[in-house]
Formats: sequence, C-alpha cells, structure tokens
Amino acid sequence: MKLLLKFHLVNNIGKIVSKPAVVFIFLISNCISAQNTNELNPYRIGVKIGTPYAVSLDFEYVMPILESRIAPFVDFTTIGIKAGGNARLNYTAFEVGTNIYFRKRGDGRGFYGALSYQKVNTRLKQRDYEANDGRLFEGTATTAIVYNGFNTKIGVKVGRTFYFRTELGYSFGKIPTEVVTKGTYNGAPATDNQDISQDIKDIPLISTGGMPVFNLGFGFAF
Repeated sequence: MKLLLKFHLVNNIGKIVSKPAVVFIFLISNCISAQNTNELNPYRIGVKIGTPYAVSLDFEYVMPILESRIAPFVDFTTIGIKAGGNARLNYTAFEVGTNIYFRKRGDGRGFYGALSYQKVNTRLKQRDYEANDGRLFEGTATTAIVYNGFNTKIGVKVGRTFYFRTELGYSFGKIPTEVVTKGTYNGAPATDNQDISQDIKDIPLISTGGMPVFNLGFGFAF
C-alpha cells in the first residue's frame, strides 16, 4: 500500500517535472524505504576510528541463529609512518570476537555487547640508535612492543544499509613496562632495555593491566 501511494505521488509530480526526474525521485524513494524494512543485511564492511587502533577496517557477519543476534567480527589495521629522519614506525593491530545484539527483532541493529581478543604490535626501526649507556648501535635497531588483550565492550549500531556505530569498553591485558631495543654493536648482537613503567602511569586511564577502548564507526551492509 505504501509503495502504491508512493508511486501515485511520484506520478503526479511527473505532470510538473520531466520523466527522468520522476524516475530518479522514485528510485531514491525506494532506497529510503529499504532502510526501514525488517530485511536483514548480514554482511557488514566498515571503518572504525578510535583507540587503540587509530583507524581500522571492520568486517562483521550476522549469523542466522538465536534470532540473528550473534555476529562474529574481525578488525584489522596496519600503519607505517616516518618518525623522524632516521626512524620509521610500523603499527599493526588485529581483533577477532563476536557482537551479541540485545533486541529481539533479529536485524543486527541497536544495542549490543561484545567479547573479543586483540593483538597490537608496534615496531620502531631507527638508524644510529644510541643506547642508555652511550653505545651507538650499527645499522638499524628495532624496538618492539606487543600487547595482547581480552576486550569487553558495549555498543550501538543505527541504520541498515548505511550504518553508524560507536563502542565503549575496556581491554584487559598486560602492558609491557620494559622496552627492549635490538641491534648490532661492534659486530655482535646487542640489546638496550628501558623501563617505561613511569611513562605508563603518566597516561590517563591506562595502567599496566589494560586500557580503555572507544571508537566511532560507519559502514555498508548488504
């Protein structure tokens, strides 16, 4: 009935505007209507912006079980940037888990909870590295920080074909308090250890036992 009424209105508009304009208006009207139906779009591809990933790709699939409330997901990001004249920072992050939607309509929208595992790997490669004791490493030295965490989050997703989402939670894991830089000194393998426990304490909301998680996202479902 709504579709027929919509066509009737557009047809009357056609008496005033050109036929191509009528077709365009009708197609746009149908797209808007599709956003309001109860049809499930189980595949989602999107982007998340926030912490700890900066920017990540998000893939989600709403499974046809438990009234379409279970949705496994994978997030991934990899970033490489210059960090000074002789240094380069490479950052990769991976998260896998599941979203559990609360509403009973079975359309994979609204409020949800999430459980997931994540791994964050940061590597800084730099030339002419000087250790704390004054040693000057030869060639390229590598500093690596690896974090593994278990995440609990709550979120909300609005929209159907085009959607927006936001998530807030906490990642439980052990943040390293010591950074190890590996390189070469006098032709032999060498390491330089730095204590960063005080630096961690100076960062708000972050402790050696974990960090907060927050992001805003958008994407396309089909």
